Formats: sequence, structure tokens, C-alpha cells
Amino acid sequence: MFIRVSSYTLATLRALSETHPECSFSLIIGADNWLIFDRWHKPEEIIEDFGVIIYPRPGCRISGPLPAGVTYLPDLPELNISSTDIRNNLPESLQLVDPAVAEIIERNNLYATT
Repeated sequence: MFIRVSSYTLATLRALSETHPECSFSLIIGADNWLIFDRWHKPEEIIEDFGVIIYPRPGCRISGPLPAGVTYLPDLPELNISSTDIRNNLPESLQLVDPAVAEIIERNNLYATT
């Protein structure tokens, strides 16, 4: 089943939770996005309702105390690829995502520019 919701991350997470109440969802973002997370739509609600996991990104260091509900994983390997890179380089970049994700992107014509 494919669900389209508004572009707000919070709305997507809520829709996923309603569709799959047996699952627990968290948001995983790169450290570069964490640096601007306060500009996202309702970031406090995302943290409170779902939690945020921060993945390290090249050139981005997170320091200082983090709010409850936020986990930083600084010891994971840093990959120099972003979701924007993947979207902007379709279809060649589909090899970088899980095959099930690639299938959903192709089947639903996601990120098409025309």
C-alpha cells in the first residue's frame, strides 16, 4: 500500500503510524539536517512523538547536549551521499537504496520531474 500525504515529515510519520499501529517509527536524519532541524515544521512534535536518530555526515559534527528523544550515532561510517543526491540522479542512483524501496519509487513514479 502506498500512502501520499502532505510534504511535512510530521504528517508522513503520523500517517505511517495510523496505517501501521503495530510499528514504532523514528526519524533518521543526517547531521547536516540536524543543524537546521529547528526550521522544520513542528520539530518539537517530531522529537516528542517519534524521536530523532542523527546519522553522521562528512564535515558535520554535533556537540553539546541533545534533547530527550534525540540520539546521535557518531561512530557510524560517514557516507558522502544524501537523499537529495539519490533523487537528483534517478534512475542510476536506485542501486544505492534497498531493492524494495527502489521498486516503490519506480512503480509509483516518485520524484518524476515531468
